[in-house]
Amino acid sequence: MTSSAAAPTGDGGAAANGPEVTGSDVVAPAGEGKASGTQGVQSSIPASAEMKQTLGETKAQADARRKFKFKVDGAEIEEELSDNDVHVRLQKAMAVEKRFQEVASQRKQIEDALKTIKSDPAKALKELAGIDLDEWAEQRLTERYNEAMMPEQEREMAALKRQLAQYEAAAEEQKASAQKAQLQAFEQQVYEQTQAEFIKAIDTLGYDKEFSRTVVLPIMAEIAEQALDYGVELTPEQLASEANKRLETIHQKQIKAMSGESLLRYLGDDVVKQIIRSKLGATKTAAPPPPAPAAREPRPATNKPKSLADFRMKHLYGVE
Repeated sequence: MTSSAAAPTGDGGAAANGPEVTGSDVVAPAGEGKASGTQGVQSSIPASAEMKQTLGETKAQADARRKFKFKVDGAEIEEELSDNDVHVRLQKAMAVEKRFQEVASQRKQIEDALKTIKSDPAKALKELAGIDLDEWAEQRLTERYNEAMMPEQEREMAALKRQLAQYEAAAEEQKASAQKAQLQAFEQQVYEQTQAEFIKAIDTLGYDKEFSRTVVLPIMAEIAEQALDYGVELTPEQLASEANKRLETIHQKQIKAMSGESLLRYLGDDVVKQIIRSKLGATKTAAPPPPAPAAREPRPATNKPKSLADFRMKHLYGVE
């Protein structure tokens, strides 16, 4: 499919012919606009000043994004693209168009070769495989003549050798096929065993299956590759533990950088409610505080000894 670019209507638009893009029709939006710098594609700056800033973009880059309308298989799609996005997409489209042209050229060559084989087999073999049919036929006739001129015993021996060579080739092919099947079965067994071990290790972390497959497993693979670079082979349990530590570090750094509403939005209502319920449950089940010690009764006033002699008489001899 060949696509076309249409200039927007308005005071600032200008039509231009650009490179063909396979698979979609590009139509710039109506309104005022200027050429984006890529020939054949024109756009308009969005009227809304509240364009959301995408991750990794500066405000100037976000403000420079423009709205484009595409037709893909009859369906109209609208996207916001920067000049760099337009450049990348056109580059990919031109690369695809080039591949299509190469495939079309190869298909034409195959069709021409088939026509040549039907009309002139000798010419086709010469052009395609470099085989001279006349020389091959002469060589084949010479071999058959020499074989016919052999004594009966030698001719039978030659036939037996050919049969033996065919049997050996078939045996080698069968052996290679059996070895390949055995190797594939062993690789499948190792794969299934490794997959089961990884799944078991990931399940211990308590994540859901989708998160484990899309996030945890790639981190485990990255850690395994880094460990092998240092000559260390980690078990699935060790890889799962290291991946969990890395995730915890990332989340802790992200949470510490947040506060207030942003933190609540990040955690979500369900998580916040679970935290509150957990805190309330811990408060209810906490052990009651120990009772306060009873107040001591005041000691009755006693006559303290007035001198060392009085102290000795009272505490040593019991005489007051």
